[in-house]
Amino acid sequence: MSVILPNICANPKDIAGPFFYFAGPVLGGGDWQYECYKKIAERLGENFCAAIPMRYPADHSLVKLRLPSHGHYPRQLPWERFYLEEAGIFRPQGCIVLYVPVESTAQPRSDGLPYAMDTRDEIAEWRTRMMYDPRKIRFVVGIEPGFLGREISVRRFDKALNGHFKVYGTLDETVEAAIKIVTPDERSTPIPR
Repeated sequence: MSVILPNICANPKDIAGPFFYFAGPVLGGGDWQYECYKKIAERLGENFCAAIPMRYPADHSLVKLRLPSHGHYPRQLPWERFYLEEAGIFRPQGCIVLYVPVESTAQPRSDGLPYAMDTRDEIAEWRTRMMYDPRKIRFVVGIEPGFLGREISVRRFDKALNGHFKVYGTLDETVEAAIKIVTPDERSTPIPR
């Protein structure tokens, strides 16, 4: 098990097994990324890597699993773009896991900006990419019921991909779908054109 955290440029040779990118709310979403990591580890054991765009404190348990740095990106956005495409397009055993929980009541977003605004843009971008080549993109989406805008996202995926894309409602379902994508013997059939 290993992780790539923001701005670290990992050596591709250090990324073993299935590779996931965890996209979704960072501020106000709780630590759903850690829960996602644990659920994948329960299923796949130690042979996987995840890029997680969280700036964890030094004492967080995932920090000790980070891959060594072979350089740094000067800003987080280029880092995110690189690893999103690595997981969703270029790595055969890769998958973007985009999950949107309902905003945390214990730790809501506190900077005055709307919850999950950047995530909504990521959903739109990857949905659009899938419209042009759904067989090439490895991408799963889970949006927790109760998230404002969930029904609109589901309808837009249905319309854009002719009903051939499922938006999951729980983190468990979303993780299971991602594992099917990266595990060759469980891979689902491609979306028909």
